[in-house]
Amino acid sequence: MNHPAALRVFGVDFSSAPSAKKPITIAVGLLHPGPLPQFELERVELAPDWQQFEAFLQTPGPWIAGFDLPFGQPRPLIEHYGWPRDWTAFIRFFYEAPKDQLRACFKAWCDARPVGQKFAWRAADRPAGSSPAMRWTNPPVAWMTKEGAIRIHEAGLWAPAHQVPLGPTEAYAQWQAASARVALEAYPAYTARQVSRASYKSDTPASQTPERREVRREIVRALATAD
Repeated sequence: MNHPAALRVFGVDFSSAPSAKKPITIAVGLLHPGPLPQFELERVELAPDWQQFEAFLQTPGPWIAGFDLPFGQPRPLIEHYGWPRDWTAFIRFFYEAPKDQLRACFKAWCDARPVGQKFAWRAADRPAGSSPAMRWTNPPVAWMTKEGAIRIHEAGLWAPAHQVPLGPTEAYAQWQAASARVALEAYPAYTARQVSRASYKSDTPASQTPERREVRREIVRALATAD
């Protein structure tokens, strides 16, 4: 009996300014199909600069990748400023726009609204518990959109949520055109919170405590046992 082939899966912890100190981190694994699908982590790769990240995006398919970054911005914000609504046109505009210009737009939006309602949100942001995609500092997820979405698009990946086909025939054609290289937004913190609400990481060395390390172990144990 022929068994379905395992699917190559990548998980990408993105940085809008990759460096040797804080590289883009890529988990590489296989999803084995079956009544109880199993994920096998093979290795972790590091991309400390854009050249290496862009080379990773050219990995031949088929594969599917979850990227920890927003591929777009909130519709109310886009419509308020008259930015392009087509995804391809928008991400090109957003990439080319100077950060100072975008920062001024974000700040003007927030300054015009009351405390507790400062940010615009995408429909999926609140359910996922993610930061608003327009946040430009702590964490600067808006700059992740700026640097990440354009590279995902230019590499020829298929982002189904933003490149919606008209029907099954168009979907299959687009899947083939992308060589079955699929890009999805992923929110690892959402999964982590299903296991523990405790803090599990910090970019500050002094805050990388044994307590946080133990929470990470708890999360990994839960993922490995499907608890």
